[in-house]
Amino acid sequence: PPEWRAPWPSPTALDDWIEYNHRAIDHVYGNRLLWVPTWHPMTHYLHDRDNVVLRNFLAYCASKDEKAWVCTVRDAADLLEA
Repeated sequence: PPEWRAPWPSPTALDDWIEYNHRAIDHVYGNRLLWVPTWHPMTHYLHDRDNVVLRNFLAYCASKDEKAWVCTVRDAADLLEA
């Protein structure tokens, strides 16, 4: 049902996950690296039904002075092959 929430994560799990991703973005951005976050869709559906993490992730990337490139894995692979 729509109101069901997974009972096993800690109450701060989503906030902790968002903070982890912010730290990862900062590291990747600061070192001009390529990062491919791998988030399992079903896991996110179970733990983040309102899709807070993805919206936060994209907003945090967009807040950087120099824009980060957000793309698909296929786009990144094509770039690396060029």
